[in-house]
Amino acid sequence: MNKGDLITIVAEEANISYSDATDVLNTLLNAISDSLKEGKKVSIHGFGVFTLFHRESRPGRNPKTEELIVVPEKNLVKFKPGTELLNNVNSEI
Repeated sequence: MNKGDLITIVAEEANISYSDATDVLNTLLNAISDSLKEGKKVSIHGFGVFTLFHRESRPGRNPKTEELIVVPEKNLVKFKPGTELLNNVNSEI
């Protein structure tokens, strides 16, 4: 599933236009992104928790040339699924 598929499902399920569903999804994703940028965790009850994790720079190696490099620091997003989500995806196993 991609973003377009998700927008189509939201539009059909909520009985709203594709344009309105696009606005809703973009607003949701921007709110999650903005909260993470501010260092806040985003918890969606039953679905999961998004948190920001900072990885410091570290030594590395270019696999093609075997040259030593420095991997730059960066922020990563971690997701921990909620119990409802895990139960839902494992319900037919």
